[in-house]
Amino acid sequence: MKNILIITAHPSENGFTHKIAKKYFDIRKKLGDQVDIINLYKTKYKQNFFSFENKQYKNKLTREQKYFQKKIFLADRLVFIFPIWTGDAPSILKNWFDWNITPRFAFTYSHGMVKGLLKGREVCVITTLGGSVFLYKIFGLYGAIKTIWKRFRIGFSGMNLKKMYMFGGFDTGFVKRDKILKKIEKIALK
Repeated sequence: MKNILIITAHPSENGFTHKIAKKYFDIRKKLGDQVDIINLYKTKYKQNFFSFENKQYKNKLTREQKYFQKKIFLADRLVFIFPIWTGDAPSILKNWFDWNITPRFAFTYSHGMVKGLLKGREVCVITTLGGSVFLYKIFGLYGAIKTIWKRFRIGFSGMNLKKMYMFGGFDTGFVKRDKILKKIEKIALK
């Protein structure tokens, strides 16, 4: 049995992100896993925009940080599901990283080198795109996004990015949502 934390970042209740998360949740739950979904736009633990001046992450953790860091610490697998807008995740997700993947919890420095403190956790990233995945690949955006997630957002803390999936065409009208959900079933079984 795994402890799985799914984090979504789409402001619309009707966003396909939430259908993907529900499908992943249902499959893992049937397998007997402990699964939680956190919708960053709907959680009672919303976090204001991170302000470095308050230095709360150095002195005293907020109620929200305690909640999220406990969820992260207990998770065997984290699954991030979000749309790509203007080349990256919605700002609410980046803000979540700024608040919660902090020094002394997620990483530390030793002799000038970063040391991840969240080893043993695997991460799966599932994104949706307005355009085609092909365009993201030929313009180098796919590789850039994957590098940022693998090396910095995930790897910096010692977690392991197992796989990144991109599903495109949502703004073109050519996307087959039922086929994507079938693929999500296979992804969730891994």
